[in-house]
Amino acid sequence: MKSREVKFEKNDKDRCRVLCKKKTECRYLVFCSKVVRTTTFKVKTLKPKHTCGKVIENKNAKSKWVAKKILGRMTNDNDMKLDQVIDEVRTRYSTEIPVCRTFRTRQIARQLVEGDSSR
Repeated sequence: MKSREVKFEKNDKDRCRVLCKKKTECRYLVFCSKVVRTTTFKVKTLKPKHTCGKVIENKNAKSKWVAKKILGRMTNDNDMKLDQVIDEVRTRYSTEIPVCRTFRTRQIARQLVEGDSSR
């Protein structure tokens, strides 16, 4: 995550087109499609530079993604508070996440920690 919101305009088994959510301001674009008779994909169009500003409240920072990012800290401190999770994401990734998503993130991270310790 680079503090930018992207939108998957087309996303199926054969192709994927990713645009910046601010497509009127920004020219960011990635388009790739599957190579015939293989399992690989080829990038066909790439405009990698964002011309828009960064977004603090990024809706692409989903609970599962954040849970994986804080997993290392959760293994050391299983009683991590919600504000600690929010501070961790804000500091490391310059992204704000709402409290309801933080609560779900912490639940997922705890399940992942418990799953690793049971092995």
